Amino acid sequence: MLTYLGVRAAQQLTAVRETSNNPFLNQTLYNINASFKRRQNKGLATTDALIADLDLRGIKYKVRPGLDDRTEHLFIALPESIKLALQNQDVILVDNTYKTNKFDMPLLHVVGKLL
Repeated sequence: MLTYLGVRAAQQLTAVRETSNNPFLNQTLYNINASFKRRQNKGLATTDALIADLDLRGIKYKVRPGLDDRTEHLFIALPESIKLALQNQDVILVDNTYKTNKFDMPLLHVVGKLL
């Protein structure tokens, strides 16, 4: 759906209402977007779809669930990053972007260099 192209739901709803004579509710738009997302994820939850994609691409990752068995920590390392880390073991840079996602979970990128 248009959500994946960066079009906000309000803009989608306005466009549909301007081009159609049929009544269209906010919930209808939500249901269409949710259905599209389920098809994109092949019926998997978002995190499970991400992990399946990482497996498919051969990307290393580590998942640590919380007490409620939901993903609490997810570490992803691209093959190129692992190769560079092995070649440059004395380099490290940490960039912590805090609470930038809808789950209020911290996002941490680590790359670095020691002098």
